[in-house]
Amino acid sequence: MNFRRRLGFTLVELLVVIAIIGVLVALLLPAVQAAREASRRMKCSNNLKQWSLAMHMHHDQYGKLPYAKKNNPRTVWVVHLWPYIEQQALYSRYDFTIGFFEPPNCIANTFDGLIAVKVPTYICPSDRNVSPYHQGDASWRAKGSYVVNWGPYTDPFPTGVPLPQPLAPFGSKNFTSTGNSTNDPLQTRFSEITDGTSNTLLFSEVIIHPISSLRDRRGDFHNDGNGCSIFQTVDTPNHGIDSIKDAIACQDYPPFMPCTSTAFGHITARSRHPSGVMASYCDGSVRFVPNNVNLSVWQTISTMNDGVVASLD
Repeated sequence: MNFRRRLGFTLVELLVVIAIIGVLVALLLPAVQAAREASRRMKCSNNLKQWSLAMHMHHDQYGKLPYAKKNNPRTVWVVHLWPYIEQQALYSRYDFTIGFFEPPNCIANTFDGLIAVKVPTYICPSDRNVSPYHQGDASWRAKGSYVVNWGPYTDPFPTGVPLPQPLAPFGSKNFTSTGNSTNDPLQTRFSEITDGTSNTLLFSEVIIHPISSLRDRRGDFHNDGNGCSIFQTVDTPNHGIDSIKDAIACQDYPPFMPCTSTAFGHITARSRHPSGVMASYCDGSVRFVPNNVNLSVWQTISTMNDGVVASLD
């Protein structure tokens, strides 16, 4: 008898193999994604650690933290920390007598300015697929995921209202004259953080708008304008609606970046990490803050001298 050799799979066998592969992929993909996110979160933590250590080195050298922002000339905290994040070359060329938007600090409509240089520690790796630049106006500049703690107060603060108490590490000493929060900025000493440096927020994250041609200010951390280089604890992480004084600078992008325009704005700490944000404290430690943190706790750890010690643990 002549036997014919079977040279291929039957349709049933092929479908069984495909089904098995599909099941394996379904089982493995969440684990792979979780591993990738864990790696990105660790890198984000390292970035925050470097920024926090840079703040400490600035304090060691000058006896105080840098101001968050000021408008004469228009400058923010970022450039003051360049020497401590291995960007001495940029710092040595930056002209502190002029605004961030003027040459050589910024070269109009080009990426040749000092503030347009991309630095690895600027952006959280979980906030991927975003433009690292702000190109909504002529002053093209790099964006960043990390911003300083302004406390539970709006920016600007209402004119005529007494200076907020208790204070956050970053803010203004002159909220009452014009409502302009970049007048007379605070430069805090660690000795003034009477609630303890391990109990007071220093940095957290914001999400960057994916479209660089829009003038959304979140993550525009070289700019001293409202809502650029700071975050506030008016809402818990990843909750509420961000608000910015200038309507053109507030580009609604739900569900991750809801925004509206109001006279007295605030920016919520946000990230693309599942269930929370990374934050650093004034002692240099870095921790993960869940979205469901109690609002009163979140606001308490954002102020430095209210006499109340709160813990996330």
